[in-house]
Amino acid sequence: MRIGYEISQYLKDVKTQEGNDRTLRAMMVANALGYHFPIDPSKSAIDNAEDHMAAAKKVVSQINENLALDSKLALALFQQVIGIRHELIVGVGDISIIEAAAKSYTASVHQTSAETVTATALVTNLEFMRTQNGIRQVLLGLNTDE
Repeated sequence: MRIGYEISQYLKDVKTQEGNDRTLRAMMVANALGYHFPIDPSKSAIDNAEDHMAAAKKVVSQINENLALDSKLALALFQQVIGIRHELIVGVGDISIIEAAAKSYTASVHQTSAETVTATALVTNLEFMRTQNGIRQVLLGLNTDE
């Protein structure tokens, strides 16, 4: 109960110009929960989300007791965040995710400017996805050949 109250204290000042505060709060909670729980790369994204769904529902319910948010949306978005995180860990199939990671704050801390330029050029190359998927298929065989 305390966790829901404490989180609701952060969310109480969240306002949108359109008046859909419940939706914005749901998005914020889904993102926070989605990045809180660990991802097991040996499981599917769906299994990872299901593993943490009970805990996520509990937190969302506790928040909702203190402050209105769209619970159904929060849990649906939670599953999407877990899916994105899973994809980032096990092999990216979406250029926009790779591009976002390459241009992220974390990347800027760990990459030189030249590496960032190279990463951006890489993800805009038309052959990138075909090559990336081919390499991924070969690497999938690595797990079963051992």
